[in-house]
Amino acid sequence: MQSGEWPIGSLSNENRNEPAPPQIGVELLLVDEREPGSDLPWLRPLQGAIEASYQALSGSDRTQVQPVAILDELEERRVKVRFRTDLESGRVAESGQFLSRFLSRGTLAMITWMDESPTLRLADLQQALRVLSAGTSATESIGHAAPDSASLLAAITAWQSAKEALAGCESVRISFQHGAAELNLAKRIDDPSTLLVSKKVAAVSEMILVVEQPDFGATGEWKFKHRDTHITTTCEPGTLLSGYYQREVDIRPGDALHCRVETETFYGPDHDVLTQRFKILEVLEILPTGQSADSSGKPDAETAEEVELSDESLTQFQGDFGVLSLRRVPIG
Repeated sequence: MQSGEWPIGSLSNENRNEPAPPQIGVELLLVDEREPGSDLPWLRPLQGAIEASYQALSGSDRTQVQPVAILDELEERRVKVRFRTDLESGRVAESGQFLSRFLSRGTLAMITWMDESPTLRLADLQQALRVLSAGTSATESIGHAAPDSASLLAAITAWQSAKEALAGCESVRISFQHGAAELNLAKRIDDPSTLLVSKKVAAVSEMILVVEQPDFGATGEWKFKHRDTHITTTCEPGTLLSGYYQREVDIRPGDALHCRVETETFYGPDHDVLTQRFKILEVLEILPTGQSADSSGKPDAETAEEVELSDESLTQFQGDFGVLSLRRVPIG
C-alpha cells in the first residue's frame, strides 16, 4: 500500500456472517487551503456521479451511495472521503461478489473511457462493459447485461457536473476494492447528449405541411403538422417564407405549405431513432386555408354552392371553406 493511501474495507462489519457493503475511497488534493469546518461543495456532485454510475451498471435506481467518513488534512490540503454502497436488496446475496466487482470495474472503465478515449463512441464503452461483464462472471456463473444508452448518458452527464464542482482540486483519486483511477479534471464533454448519436441519415422529399404556428417571434422556427405528427422546422433563407418577415406574404395557422424538406434522422447505438430534424429548403406553393392542393386559389364550382334562403336579404355560400353568410344591407 502506497504511503498516504486510505485502505478500503477497513470499516468494521457488525455482522461478520454478512458480506461487508462495498466501499469507495476518494482522495482529493486541493489547490488552495480551506478553512476548518467550511463546506465541501463538490461532495454531493461527486456522490451523484458515483451513484449514477452504479445505477446504470446495476440496472437499478435503488442503488445508493452514501458518505460514511470524511478525513480533512488541512495542512496537507488533502481531503479523504469514504463512501458506502447500498445495493438493491438481495442483489449481493444473489450474485455473491460478482455484482460488487462488476460495479467497481465498470465505473473504472467508464472513467477511463471518458478521460482517454479519442473518439468517445458510446458503442465502444458498451462493448467494453459487455466484455468486462462476461469476463467478471466467468468464474461466478452469473451474467449481467450491459447498461442501455440512456442510463450511461445520465452517468456521464453526472461526471461532467462532478468535474465542474471539483475544479478547485489539484488531483482526485478514486479507489475501489478492485482498482483505482485518477480523474482528468481538464477533460470535459461539453454536450454529452451528442454521444448518443451513432449514425445520421439525411433525405430530401416533397411534403405538404399544415401551419400550426408561424414564426411570430422571428426565432427561425416554424411549427407544422404532417399527418398526425407535430414537427418544428427551420427554413433556408431566400424562400417564400422570407417574405413573411417583411409582411409581403400572409401565412396564418391552418394554411399549408407545399415544400421541399430535408429530414435528418439520428440513430443511437441501439439503432433506435433518437430524434429527427426538419429544414425547409424551398417553398413551392402556399395553400391558404380551405384551398385544395391543385386549385388556383379560388373555390371550385363543385365545392362552393350558393343557397338562396327565404329571407331575400340573406344569402349563404356552402363549400369546403365552411358556411359563409352575406346579408344585404340597404344604403341610404
